[in-house]
Amino acid sequence: MARPTASSLWLGELCPASHVLPQVRETNEGQAFGTAIHKYAELAPQIGKERALAAIPEEMRERCGELDPTSLPAGNREVPIEYDLEHGEARLLDVTDRAYPKREGCVYGTIDVLQIQRQSVWDYKSGWPGSANESLQLAALGLFAARALRWDEVTVGHLRIDGERLRLDFHLLSGIELAAVHARIKSILARYEGAKSQEIPDVYPGDHCTMCPAMPACPATTAMIRQVSEAMAEESRVAAMVEADPVGAWTFLERAGDALDRLRAELKRRASMAPIDLGNGKQLRILDVEKKTIDGKRGLPILRDTIPDVDALCSVSKTRLEKALGKRNANVVMQRLEAAGAVETNTEHHLRKVAAKEP
Repeated sequence: MARPTASSLWLGELCPASHVLPQVRETNEGQAFGTAIHKYAELAPQIGKERALAAIPEEMRERCGELDPTSLPAGNREVPIEYDLEHGEARLLDVTDRAYPKREGCVYGTIDVLQIQRQSVWDYKSGWPGSANESLQLAALGLFAARALRWDEVTVGHLRIDGERLRLDFHLLSGIELAAVHARIKSILARYEGAKSQEIPDVYPGDHCTMCPAMPACPATTAMIRQVSEAMAEESRVAAMVEADPVGAWTFLERAGDALDRLRAELKRRASMAPIDLGNGKQLRILDVEKKTIDGKRGLPILRDTIPDVDALCSVSKTRLEKALGKRNANVVMQRLEAAGAVETNTEHHLRKVAAKEP
């Protein structure tokens, strides 16, 4: 169970159960970049570009480094804030890493850049987040700042990261709009409290389900997976489903596929901590698989000595080498390639059902 914050109010408004059901958090590439660029944008103006880049994951440094620190706006950065919904009051917090105190009746958020003199609230976004005047997150953060600093109005905006530049998109929230935002948040939290009181909370499926961390535990998801399992048992039922409603069948497929992906991710997370006993002498375990990738530019001279028609191949892998040369000769070539720095080795972690090991 996770009380809605400024950044998740939009999901709580669409489906309160999203914050009541157990949540499974996973990080995709886009989210990982978003976290890294936020950290870089926070640190670069304070400690310089090079030290800021050193503080983020290595694989994100080249892309984040495109953003010129001199283009970042002045102001207070990563400002946590608490909003007392009952009294309509707010205060700035002295906490780090979003370790909010979670007081009853309060909603929390973090402002990326707070410009007090300009009465402005800014939020970094990569990609296209939608317009500022439609963002509930920005509206909530603007309300919190206005109440904490006694502003009658506040400018809220996105700082869209686009290579080395920032693209601004902003909106002025008037006093009337701020009052409307308060009422909207109060309604969202009331529905959340109502969902908490239900043994099985009401759910509202839609396109937002693909972004919901509670999807694996959602009754709509489990019902969907059960329907798929039943339908797969009889081919004619699958054909009938598509014939009756092809658009609905496609939507169903998208949601079910995403739900299964999230279920797999959670099983993988749990299996990484300890094997999962399936009974009948079987377990789910994480198996580490070493994958070697050949750098074509560095390895091409060696490969041309070995495989005359290598230039005609779309790609070259260890498996292709074994097919062309046999396993022993392929191993010799791989050793030469590794010595030349033409092989990158990565370890992939796969979820597999295997025989249980003896205790």
